Amino acid sequence: MISGTTPIRRSRDSKNVADERQVLTEVVESINRTDGQGSQVRLELFCWEDNVTPKIGPKPQQVVDSQTPAYDIYLGIMSTRFGTPAGRHGSGTEKEFMDALKNWKVAGAPWISFYFDDKPEVGREPGEVEQYLKVCKFRKKLQSQGIVSSYIGVRGSSDGFFEKVSNHLRRILSELEKQSQPESPPADNRQSTTTVKRVPSKPSVPSAYTDWLLSRCRDVELMGLELKHGSGVRLNHVYIPLATSARADVGEPIKRRSPRRRERMSASRSNDAREKLNRPTSQRSQVTSRSQLRCCSTCLTISH
Repeated sequence: MISGTTPIRRSRDSKNVADERQVLTEVVESINRTDGQGSQVRLELFCWEDNVTPKIGPKPQQVVDSQTPAYDIYLGIMSTRFGTPAGRHGSGTEKEFMDALKNWKVAGAPWISFYFDDKPEVGREPGEVEQYLKVCKFRKKLQSQGIVSSYIGVRGSSDGFFEKVSNHLRRILSELEKQSQPESPPADNRQSTTTVKRVPSKPSVPSAYTDWLLSRCRDVELMGLELKHGSGVRLNHVYIPLATSARADVGEPIKRRSPRRRERMSASRSNDAREKLNRPTSQRSQVTSRSQLRCCSTCLTISH
């Protein structure tokens, strides 16, 4: 929070803005009596006419700069007069503005505000016209770098200098107070969550299918088998399983068979085929019935 004194530096060249200067002093005193009491902040206006101690030797601008304290707000005012040259700058006001802008680029401070008179009374003398032309060029330069403010008259309307600067200074003071407050650590809004990992369940056989299978396959007649009533036959007696066990020699190199051995095995297969053809029909149907029962239950009861 801002506490203590907040210095305000007003632009140096104020010969033709004497009324605005007086109004600015009035506004600062009013804020100190009202807003300043609530926030425990006091604005202190630094004007070279009132706060600089005279010194002979250095140039006037050097004397002013050497006695200017650090400040939080820079407030410039221009009407018809631009000012006298100060070194390589066109006027002391221009130099003070450039110094404030340089500090802002480095540290983000001070807060810079500039006010221009929208309806000034410009004299007819060449020098007065020349001064006002410099003001117009300077205003255009500032407008390319940010937002400037304008006013019409010292007070008495919403566009008056008193009304505008009073409103602006109160807002600036509130904003600076917010910026100076320490940032509170962000609240931890994260909620503890439990991650549920889905484990795929083992496939189950629907009960409806099991009931249907039992009703259809409870009694199965095997062609070619002459069994007594109530004899039990297991499934592995009448069919060859589709799944086979792994060979013990998996991974071992395959041994090539000799041509003579291949001939013997081929002849053996041919003899087996002839024997099957010569079998009675009842025995062939027994083989056929075995291939038709590969999807039944593990144990079947045969009834006549």
